[in-house]
Amino acid sequence: MSEIAKKLIAKNLKKKEKSLDLGKCSLTDLNAIPELFDCTYLEELILSDDWSQFDTEYDEYTRHRTANTKKPNKIEIFPLEFTKLKNLKILRAEGLKISDINILGEMTNSTELNPLIV
Repeated sequence: MSEIAKKLIAKNLKKKEKSLDLGKCSLTDLNAIPELFDCTYLEELILSDDWSQFDTEYDEYTRHRTANTKKPNKIEIFPLEFTKLKNLKILRAEGLKISDINILGEMTNSTELNPLIV
């Protein structure tokens, strides 16, 4: 369980921000933070330590890093509850060794998914 992740989620639930950065929160199991699945308005969820993002202004990819400073996440499975994030369009999960991404097939609004499948 990650206290920093719980704090970030609580802050997000209050402000209803469309993006949530949970990179480097020492997460191993998303079921340990069930409040995440109450953030049904989320459009972007960041679980990576760093990720590539296309910058249309410069017509190139740029690298971004999480502002969080705990240990890297080691998430391997997206639980069924993940489908509650109905508005999720972007999932940043680079560097995670996700063993099963079938649940992501139910994410019909998603436009950019980048998990590493092992």
